[in-house]
Amino acid sequence: MQTVLRSQYLDVLKVLKDKNLIKVATGVRRCGKSTLMSQFQDLLRAENPEVAIIDINIDMPDFRFLAEKSWKDVYDFIVTHLTKDVTNYVFIDEVQNVKEFEKLLEGLYVHPNIDFALSREFDCVIDQMAEYFSNMCCIGHHHSRHLVRHIDVEFQFFFQNHQAKTLKQLAQHFSNRYGR
Repeated sequence: MQTVLRSQYLDVLKVLKDKNLIKVATGVRRCGKSTLMSQFQDLLRAENPEVAIIDINIDMPDFRFLAEKSWKDVYDFIVTHLTKDVTNYVFIDEVQNVKEFEKLLEGLYVHPNIDFALSREFDCVIDQMAEYFSNMCCIGHHHSRHLVRHIDVEFQFFFQNHQAKTLKQLAQHFSNRYGR
């Protein structure tokens, strides 16, 4: 099966790489969220063949058991698989399937040496994160949302992308303002 290279979104992720931001890819089922995450992992490996990547797809049989665990068990699972003294890139597909995933994300966010990206279907994660981090402010944008410090950028994928330039500009703004 041929995949579409999502170069506009990869450009955005490159700008946000190693920034203290949680990247969230959202969209309808089968629109390319997981493909984007895979393409970004390929890009990371091309830059550094020894890069530390943890890739968890909660819907896959190999990781389905994590959806039945507590957020702390999932956190511990990830932490035990981290490579010491380097940045670890953690990808979690369908994170909303983990009970109390907001606590998982908060724990990963404050853990040193972790940069991570998530994917989920529309509106499951951001709304729950907004409620959980109710002291955070939310700044809306046509195809993105920013919750200061925790959920920082939400990319929405559609079958046709006509906002790529706007998204790249937005990513650069967040990178300059909130990056490490």
